[in-house]
Amino acid sequence: TRIKGKHENAPLTKPDRHKEETAAPSTTHKEQTAPETNPDRQAFKRAKTEKPETPESEDEEAPPTQLLEQQEKELRKQRAQAKAQLTHEQKQQQATKKELTQLKSAATKETKKLEQTQQKLAQPTSSKQRQELQKKQQESQEKLTQIQQQLQEKQEQLNQQQQQTEQSQQKIQELSQQIEQTQTQRQSSQQSQAEKQLEKEIEQKETEATQAQQEELQQQ
Repeated sequence: TRIKGKHENAPLTKPDRHKEETAAPSTTHKEQTAPETNPDRQAFKRAKTEKPETPESEDEEAPPTQLLEQQEKELRKQRAQAKAQLTHEQKQQQATKKELTQLKSAATKETKKLEQTQQKLAQPTSSKQRQELQKKQQESQEKLTQIQQQLQEKQEQLNQQQQQTEQSQQKIQELSQQIEQTQTQRQSSQQSQAEKQLEKEIEQKETEATQAQQEELQQQ
């Protein structure tokens, strides 16, 4: 009977182990390289599918230019109406001043007439002449009282017209200030929109450059 040596009795497991050891590095290599490529692919896919979102707050910061233009148009319309009203009030005021001047002239004339009658009454006259002078004096006094009352009413009317004119002028001034503010806001809004558009274009170019760089990395 042939006696087996020490090496012949040992199980033949080393070749199998060698196969496992040689096969293991390939699996380990895949596990090591996978994390390097997967994030790039995911980022590349996200860059293609996702679009940069503009926060709603940016659009709400400045009023729309169109709305400001409509507001300015309405303010200009109101100012034109206020100017027309002011012109009408100024014409009425001039007419009232003219009437006041005429009434003052009539009052002066009637006052002189009354003074002359009183001077004649102070002189010796006949009974008949005296009665006539007294009648004229009474008529002049009544007429002068009437004129003075009309003068007072016209003066009050003129004061009211002057107040209305001042209010109209104040309104026109306020509307002009509002128009200037609206113009400033509209110009600021236009500038803001232009800046936002420029920022979007820059972001778009940066995104395109990033995508191109990622494509180059994928091809390598």
